[in-house]
Amino acid sequence: WYREFTELKPEYNIDVDVDNIHDELTVFADVSLLDAQGKFLGVCGVGRRMETARDLFRSLESSYNVRVDLVDASGEVKINAREDAIENEKIDIPLILESGGDYVFHSLGGGKFAVTKYLERLNWYLVVQGDGSEASTRYYNVIFLNIVLCFLVMALMLAASRIIVMRTNVLTNAS
Repeated sequence: WYREFTELKPEYNIDVDVDNIHDELTVFADVSLLDAQGKFLGVCGVGRRMETARDLFRSLESSYNVRVDLVDASGEVKINAREDAIENEKIDIPLILESGGDYVFHSLGGGKFAVTKYLERLNWYLVVQGDGSEASTRYYNVIFLNIVLCFLVMALMLAASRIIVMRTNVLTNAS
């Protein structure tokens, strides 16, 4: 990787590869080191275990009931909650290429959706996919519960005001 990096001399590079020391998938971030005149001095690289990123993705997926992927321009999955998907699955290219830096919403039919965003610093795409019909069901359930609670509060208020009016009338007629 070092020779390829020094030949291309990018400002930085993000790569997913197997860490030879620990024999596990790792996300490597390599950055060019330049002197004051911009002359290439070398490379500084940091690796983070893929498990750390996957834990974050799993947490997001379970909290929001979505699938979260980081993919390259070819659609190849680079980071995902499932290890078997990494560099083995592809996301539909038209879905990711429409995202030019802004969040782009895609309706996939049947209540399913995808939101994509191009992450320029990584040169990857964030793709979040989910089932909106399930979210809509939960949303409608919350609205229904709020309406029922509102009617219950109104009924209690009406009953309380009716009792107050009746007692006031009884007290007024008794005097």
